[in-house]
Formats: sequence, C-alpha cells, structure tokens
Amino acid sequence: MWAGVGDPVPVGVSATVRSGQRRHRGVDRQQRPGGNAFEMISELRRLDAGLSLYALGLLGEDQDGHAILSACHKLEVDTFQLQVTDVAPTAHTIVIEDEARHSQTRLYFPGANQLLGEEHFDFRRCLASWFHLSDHHLLERLSRKEEGGAAANKTLLMARAAGLQTSLVATTCDHPADLLSMLTALDCLVINDRVWEALAGRALRSAHSFLEQARSLAASLFQGGIQDSFAVLFPEGAFAILSSGESAWLPMPQTSNAKPLTNAAFSAVFLYGRYSGWTLERCLAETLALR
Repeated sequence: MWAGVGDPVPVGVSATVRSGQRRHRGVDRQQRPGGNAFEMISELRRLDAGLSLYALGLLGEDQDGHAILSACHKLEVDTFQLQVTDVAPTAHTIVIEDEARHSQTRLYFPGANQLLGEEHFDFRRCLASWFHLSDHHLLERLSRKEEGGAAANKTLLMARAAGLQTSLVATTCDHPADLLSMLTALDCLVINDRVWEALAGRALRSAHSFLEQARSLAASLFQGGIQDSFAVLFPEGAFAILSSGESAWLPMPQTSNAKPLTNAAFSAVFLYGRYSGWTLERCLAETLALR
C-alpha cells in the first residue's frame, strides 16, 4: 500500500498493506484493520488533517478487504489504486493472547499480498511526490531475489523515474545484501535495532563509541546510494543523520506507564518531519513524544 501526502504540492508517504488483525480472547473476538501501512496512514492523518493521502495495494473480495476500504474512507484516504481480487483473501494476522502468561502468538496469512507485483503500481496516475514502501519482506513477489537484488528495488526505481521521492522501512533483514542493493533507489531509509545489527554485524547499544559507530555505518549507507536521510529506532532512543553529515541522537524518555513506540509510528512521524522541513532534533523529539 502506498500513501501520497501533499498540500499544496502533492508529496507522499506510502507503504505496502498488511490487513486486519483478529484478536482471540476466549470467546471474545475483535477485528480491526492493522499492519504497519494502516498504522502509518492513521498517524499521518493525526499529524495533519489536510494532507492528501493515497493508498495502493491488493485486497481480497471479502469482509477484511471491505473493512480496510471503509477505514481508509473514514480517514479520507484515496483508494483509487487499492485494488480488489477474488483470487486470494485479504492478508491478515490472527493474534492469540494468553492473558495468564502475558504472551501473544501471531499467525500471519499473506493472502493477496502474495500476488502484489510491479504491475499493480501505476505511477503515471500517481498524484503524490513521495513513495514509501514498508513490509516488503512480507510480499512474496516484491521480496523475491532477482539479478541486482530484491524485486522491490525495481518498483522503487519506477517511482524514482516518475519523479517521486522514495523511502523504505525495514524491520526484518534476513538477507542484508538484498537491502543494500536497494539503497540506490532510496531517498530515506528507516530501520530498527534488529536490522541495524544485521547490517553492522554487531550490537551497538550501550557502546561508549555508539555515535562514532553509528555515523560510520551511516556513511557507508549514503555511499551505497541513499540520497537524503537515515534513521534508526532503538529501545534506548533514536538516531538520525542526513547526507550532509548532520546527525542527532535522543534517548528514550523514562516515563512511567509509557506505551511502546512502534516502528510504524516512528517512521510516519520522522518522514512527515522530513517532508515538513523539521530539524532532525524535532523529528526525533516528536517521535519519542508518542510514548
């Protein structure tokens, strides 16, 4: 799924869709749209009620698909390119909570996400100027390895060729070489601590030379092709750096009853900040304030 953002000049943040989540608590069942893409769109709408948002993806012709379309319409998201297929059901995650053990089991069913491919992205009709891709590892065809890296790289290059800025959120990195192959198609990259460790080959948290090591890895990523910015969400705080070399680090606020900061919320606020021209310090401060 992708979303475009802009006023008065269309700019966008976009992401691939993982659909609803069903929570099972004994006989109590709840169903709601979920996934990183929908969470990002919801957060963008909260940040700015006037932003133009566009969604692209592939849903099943079923109750879950209709729920996502309805939720997008309530958020005033354009769903012209949010297509529906009767070949596969809408992707969804079943969340089983064990309240006694305070644990969760998540079962992901990819459904229509397995079918999402290059032909579903029509940038000729895209009114946004920023394309954001998320959860590409959950999309079978876009995560497939091709000559030169992951197939998603081709989609990002299509967006770049159409004049859009591009960004990617990576929360899993089983094959670092595939992610590195996508850098030449990116303006912004946002990752978490697990992807950081996969790329750097070591854990950096609590290291006294943290910022030096952070800037070193960032320098190699910019040399690999990232054009604008790079940000990382750690449990202990957040780091961001621009291609100019300007960087910022903010520790996680130590507050009681703080809620976990999700990768989707962090990414949405950081990218909105880059779009809005905020300083790096403000970008990180606004993201950490969500806790």
